[in-house]
Amino acid sequence: MKFNWMFLFTFLALTDLANAQFSSGNQFFIGANTTVSIHGLVLRPTFNNTVWSNKVLTRSPDAIVGEPTASIQQVHTFNEPTSFSGLVGLTYLTGNLNGNTEDDLQIAYFNPDEKYVTTTGSTVDKTIHFVSKNFTGFNNSFLRITATNANSVLPVTLVSFKALKEGEQAQLAWSTSDEINSDYFEVQRSAEGKIWNAIGKVQAAGDSKAERTYTFTDNSPANGQNLYRLKMVDFDGTYTHSKIVVLDFESNMMVSFYPNPLTEKLLIQADDWNEVKSVELVTKQGNVIPMNNSKAGSDPGSREYDFRKYPVGTYYIKVTRQDGGIRTQQVVKM
Repeated sequence: MKFNWMFLFTFLALTDLANAQFSSGNQFFIGANTTVSIHGLVLRPTFNNTVWSNKVLTRSPDAIVGEPTASIQQVHTFNEPTSFSGLVGLTYLTGNLNGNTEDDLQIAYFNPDEKYVTTTGSTVDKTIHFVSKNFTGFNNSFLRITATNANSVLPVTLVSFKALKEGEQAQLAWSTSDEINSDYFEVQRSAEGKIWNAIGKVQAAGDSKAERTYTFTDNSPANGQNLYRLKMVDFDGTYTHSKIVVLDFESNMMVSFYPNPLTEKLLIQADDWNEVKSVELVTKQGNVIPMNNSKAGSDPGSREYDFRKYPVGTYYIKVTRQDGGIRTQQVVKM
């Protein structure tokens, strides 16, 4: 069954409601290079293989939580992952930009394998308020389609992750937003950022658009440095890791780190460098990079480390003493 695209454009645009829904029926065919617009979602396939069977497409005004900006207040969701090759676009109202800059809009999508992806190379036509991107090949899969600014990440499942010392215990707390297919959180601990051990498991909400807070107590933290991270596991077995937070339960080393934030160089000042065994940089992903190259700093007892080759972001500097004691400091490169 083939539909005339002008009829689809006119009919579905006029019925463009906040929570509109479209059902394909048993068979819905879109010919190659034929443009259809379904409640603001514009599709123009490249090939004559776009045949939908029992597809349901829903438009929602509920934005996907993101950082630094959420999506626009227009999200199109299929009832199942849908393959498509060709142009994908959105017509939107400027009142639904939700803090996004129109010039910087990019098509964003979600599927179970890639999770949320904010694309690059989208085209924006401000005269008709339309953003689009051409998807080539045969491996494109869409479950949700929306738009957001180029530097935004969707969704920010983990809003915050903190660790606090309470006596001889480590209190961990984290909050999430817009959980999708979330099964559980595995709490992991490491002394050096290389080997991680699971020390606990906290059940997740599953699917939730509300902000939720979780807690975990480490009753037996190790002496010295304790690095913590979360392994966030979905029902399909896929997972991602959180950022790393650090607590130190024994550190007598007199060490200072400056400037912080930094741009090109970091100075580390120690009371006795003969007691220092190593200096290492730990990324938020847990990668450990030896910092063997340094030169004398401008201040007595200081050494200067070149940070120009490292990307902007948050890092942890790990200073290990000859006796095994560890001092860790978070630094931010601007």
